[in-house]
Parts: sequence; structure tokens; C-alpha cells
Amino acid sequence: MEIIVRLFFWNLALALLTRTTPDPYRRFLRWLVPLGTLLLPQQTPLDRLAAMSLFLLFAFKSSLLLGRSRSYVASLDLRGLALYFSLWPGVDPKPFEQRQQLEFPLRWFVQGWVTMIVSTVAIGALALSGNLNGWWMLAGLLAFVHLGYSDVLSSLMRLLGFPVARLFDQPLASQSLREFWSRRWNRPFADLNRLLFLPSLRGGLWTGFAVSGLLHEAALSHPAQGGWGGPMVYFGLQAIGLQLPQRRLTTWAWLLLPLPLLFPAPFHQQFLEPLAAAITGLPIFQDPMSLLSFLLSCAGWGHFLVLVAGLQVPWRLQWRQELARLRPLNRKLLWVYYGYIGSFILTFGLVILQLHQEMLSGERGATTLLAIITLFWTGRIVIDALVFKHSDWPEGPLFGIGHTLLTSLFVFLAITGWLVLLT
Repeated sequence: MEIIVRLFFWNLALALLTRTTPDPYRRFLRWLVPLGTLLLPQQTPLDRLAAMSLFLLFAFKSSLLLGRSRSYVASLDLRGLALYFSLWPGVDPKPFEQRQQLEFPLRWFVQGWVTMIVSTVAIGALALSGNLNGWWMLAGLLAFVHLGYSDVLSSLMRLLGFPVARLFDQPLASQSLREFWSRRWNRPFADLNRLLFLPSLRGGLWTGFAVSGLLHEAALSHPAQGGWGGPMVYFGLQAIGLQLPQRRLTTWAWLLLPLPLLFPAPFHQQFLEPLAAAITGLPIFQDPMSLLSFLLSCAGWGHFLVLVAGLQVPWRLQWRQELARLRPLNRKLLWVYYGYIGSFILTFGLVILQLHQEMLSGERGATTLLAIITLFWTGRIVIDALVFKHSDWPEGPLFGIGHTLLTSLFVFLAITGWLVLLT
């Protein structure tokens, strides 16, 4: 929490600096700001990791803006500038010059959301089995953040009207190292080289990879106080690989086999292994019944989330106007069914929370009720797949997001019920 508060005030200061510094002093401050990260607290490995990754990233973003005129920074959308210096890890300020009417990239959101869920489940399964180690932890984090959260964030930024590109553009589809490093993997780093370092250093390919190596030395080797030189060698190998004939298999071998150079043993020992041990040590992962108990409690409360969504249906779907076209009997029947289904969902949530222990222990009556609830949600998923289409939903990004989140919740309720019943 202390690091988050510190980062908030750091970014606030950077934003004010870029908006208020007169033009004659901007070039002078441009390269001093990143050096200011050396003054940040760096007593612990976590302090060093935060300073050389998060704090340094936003310092470089301010350096980029200090290289532009004060009037340019003042012309940026104020909400966009706030996002640029808070949630958004990209460095290119161009998308924040002016808000636009954009088509919502629902596919990005769905793909990212599903990836986040799958990676979370995979980490949980490994923790439960006691097999979660540093490398699995790294793979899970990369999948969750780089392939999942980044797509969700990019889609939501476009929903707000800022024409950002994907931070990670389907890197698994890369056919060559050049394609991977130039446009698919980690656009913030690529833009940082393109907009800040290469123009200043007047460098090319080798310079770009050398800068990447130095930045990863600062972000990985320095926090762990070990593994020095590994990141530089790794990115040197990538620069060499770009000169060689490439196929898909050799591309991924060239990327993955040298990874121990980029994430050496000291980094595992300082960060990845302690994080994996902390997750494995959570009470819910001590035995399968603890996890089932936690999931069943979440499922009980999840029914109330369904009700919150359901209460919005008449308003969101404009039932007052739509149902006015029906005969009174049909209109009343629909309202009655709506109320009955809502009362059942409310009852399901209360029953699960009230008979939580009985369901886990296999008491016959409680298990029967859980089976009814589980079949209800399983049927709802089947109906959604066979009867409803996404095109049936009203147009608009909020409906696409809502459909995705609701379907995820239905799947969670059904799977949790089956896990308890089968166990």
C-alpha cells in the first residue's frame, strides 16, 4: 500500500511537471527526471523492483512529454492525461490528444477476460497440488497480465474514446522474431525505443536491443541484486536471431530456451518463489475441501450478483415500451415468470449460504438441493449456447461486457456445484 501511495504522488508530480514547465527548461529536465528514481527508497527488493519498473516507466513517459512543447501537453485531453499517468502503461501520447467515437473491440475484452480466468484457475490448481514453483508462477503472471489484463484494459480505454492499440497483439501468433519484437510483444517497450531512445541515440536495431537489455538489467537484476549480465546477453541473442533464417518453431525456441538468462535464479529466489509459496500457503489451498468451501461460499454470494444484474433487465431492455405491444395476459405472464425466476435465484443463494456445511459433508437433503441448483445453472448455460445468440442482445459495448460477465458467472456457479457434488 505504501508503494501505491508513493506511486500516486510520483505520477501526480510528473503530470504537473509536464504541463507547467516552460519550454526553455523542458530539454534540461527531460533526462533528469528518470535519474530521480535513484532517489526513491530502495532498501528492500520490492522497493527496488517498483522503482526500476513502475516509477521508471512513468518517468520515461514524462521525459517523452518534456520533449514536446508545453502547449502540446496542455492540448491533451485532461482525462486522457490522467489515465496516461495512472492506469495506462503505454508511452505514446498520441491516442490521448482527443477523445473520439470508437467501435468497442469486444473480442479484445472477451479474449482478455477468458485468459485472466484460465490463468487464475491454472495457478490455483498448481497451488492446490503443491506444484506451483517459480517458473509456473512466471508463466501464470505473464498470461494473466500480458495476455489477459492488457487486452481488457486496452478495450476499456477505447470504450472511453481513446484510440489506443493493443499492448500485446496476439504474440502467440508470431511467425518470426522480427514480427514478435516489432509489433506483437510489449508495445510500450517498442514505443519507448521508437519515440524516446532511438531518436536521441540515433541508433538502429542493435541499439534498441542494447537499451532493452539495460532496462531489464535495471528492472530484474538490480531488484534481485544478482543475475547481472543475463538480460544483456538475452537481448543480444535476440538481435543475433533476427539475422538468421526463421521459422515458427525456431522462433519460439530462440525466445524460450534462453529465458533463464532473463529471469535468473536470484530473481526467482527474491520474487517468484516467495510469491508462489505465499499463494500455496493460503488457507484455501491447504486441502481440496478448504477450496471447495471457499468456492461454495462465493457461489452463494454470486447469486446476489445475478439478482443485481437481473434487476436492471426491465430498464436496460426497455420492457415498458416493448411489452406494451403484447396482450395483457402475455405481458402479465412475462412479469410473473420474471418475478418467479428472481425469487428462485434469491432462494438458491440463501440455501447455499445456510446449508453450506451440510452440502460439503454430503448430507442427503442438502446435496439434493445443490443438485437442483446446479442443474438449473447448467441448463441456463446450455440454453444460452443453443437458443440465444450474441446478436440477439441490444447493440452497445455495455451489453457485450454484461453478457460476457454474466455468462462467466453462470459457468462459475455450475462448475462449483458439480465440483462439490462429484467430490
